[in-house]
Amino acid sequence: MSSKEVLMQALDELPETQVKTLLDFAEFLRFRREHQLWTDFGALLLGGHYGADEPEYTEADIKPDTPGARHLSRDTHFRR
Repeated sequence: MSSKEVLMQALDELPETQVKTLLDFAEFLRFRREHQLWTDFGALLLGGHYGADEPEYTEADIKPDTPGARHLSRDTHFRR
């Protein structure tokens, strides 16, 4: 007997409230799988933009704010 057949048999024996609980869990598992697929897809696309010759950055590469520099949060062009 396959797993799906065993599950269907178990569903037939459960009250409706527990079947709904199992349905919620199944939808959660489906969501989690889809989320992981999108995460993997995004990582694949991002990885395609970078090669093995990319430099490694450290905290020493971070420069302090320059007075008068425009920041996105202060940029009036992006404000509504």
